[in-house]
Amino acid sequence: MKLVSFGGGGQERAGALVDGGIVDLNGKNTALPASVLGILEQGLLAEAEQTAHASHDYIPENSVRLGAPIPRPSKIICVGLNYKDHAEETGQELPQHPLLFSKATSAVIGPYDDVILPEESKEVDYEVEFAVVIGKTATKVSKVDAFDFVAGYTVANDVSGRDIQFRQGQWHQGKSYDTFMPMGPYLITRNEIA
Repeated sequence: MKLVSFGGGGQERAGALVDGGIVDLNGKNTALPASVLGILEQGLLAEAEQTAHASHDYIPENSVRLGAPIPRPSKIICVGLNYKDHAEETGQELPQHPLLFSKATSAVIGPYDDVILPEESKEVDYEVEFAVVIGKTATKVSKVDAFDFVAGYTVANDVSGRDIQFRQGQWHQGKSYDTFMPMGPYLITRNEIA
């Protein structure tokens, strides 16, 4: 299933893409939360899919604003230097262990929203990323069980103010400006890929 968040910024509603149109999931089934995050947190993907396929009342996709599938995630954890070519182009060696960094959740915007360039950065760069969406609380999960916590996948742009990022060796500021994480538009559920 392809899940979307549609509507005005800060007022997005959960939808499912069916036959090129969007089904308003909570509008068709008030037992479902109004947000994609709520559906994931409550483990209601099966109910959302049933609602989506039972409806024949679609909102044209091009008639609404599409936000990030998860407009306000609880956290964003990224893996740095995870592409050999990127490490080489930046003159860095591949790390022996994953290089993790975070981005502020206020950086998340919809895929077609404007990125606002900060005046203090003169070297803004971006990289497309494959984003894994964790659908439920996970702590000390084994490798064997890890995929049980994956709700789905989306795409994101990791926008960075490189000069700000590297001037102190501390990445958070250069990667966390508001609007520096366009995401979506679709969250593809894990069962669509697996």
